[in-house]
Amino acid sequence: MQEHKELSDEEHKQQCELNTIKEVLPLIKREFPKQAFHFLGDSLYANEPIMKLLKSLNWSFSIVRQKGSLKNLAKRCNKLSKTELYHKYYKHSEKETFKNKNRVEREYAWFNGEVLTHGSIVHVLRFKETTYNPDGKELKEFKTEWLLSERVSSKNCRRLATVARSRADHEDIHNTLKNRGYAAGHDFARANSTACMMWKMIMFLALWIFELFEHTTEAIKSKGSGSWVALARDMLTDLIKIPWEQIRQTPMLMNENVQFRYIFSS
Repeated sequence: MQEHKELSDEEHKQQCELNTIKEVLPLIKREFPKQAFHFLGDSLYANEPIMKLLKSLNWSFSIVRQKGSLKNLAKRCNKLSKTELYHKYYKHSEKETFKNKNRVEREYAWFNGEVLTHGSIVHVLRFKETTYNPDGKELKEFKTEWLLSERVSSKNCRRLATVARSRADHEDIHNTLKNRGYAAGHDFARANSTACMMWKMIMFLALWIFELFEHTTEAIKSKGSGSWVALARDMLTDLIKIPWEQIRQTPMLMNENVQFRYIFSS
């Protein structure tokens, strides 16, 4: 991509992401023509060209819309939300009580068949979740809005919100790899595409092993009341103190066939 010096680093990064996605998604479609994909996007992708691209690939999508993007769409939805018709037929609410007696209330509101500037049609789902303690005191509130490829109704609004919210789990994995000891931004790999791919494979392998380890009886006992990050750092500190030669000559590792077994906690 041609560098634009007038852009800030963040603006340049976003422009790169928008340009790259237009190249990468068609490549994925060509490699997996029969595979069904659902695109989960943040507010950067809340624009008509991206949604047109996804529809041309026959991909479904859930894209976050934040304040400032698609303002005309937001105004129309705000106006409709004040009508009696929408309050009666286009809203749904539910309550759930957990074992710790905390109560969660969820509110859904939707706007189907909204037409964008250049004729694209999108469906809008607004979501609000409020958590209360057993005494009725509000603990936290979460509000968001998604642009969807699928029409919304009272029968599917919860499923659509659950799918859209799963993007947070994906985001948390990337945050873990970047900021919690896996060094996703390691500079040595950037100059060599092969080295970069190998580094990523090593990162995901390490993450997978530790995710399995977290569920074992021994890990839970070792962690105690501390955090998993603290336990991982303690284990790494102990590990690097042991000479590699000593590790290599461990009787178990010198066996021709090594098999690891996990004892998971009940």
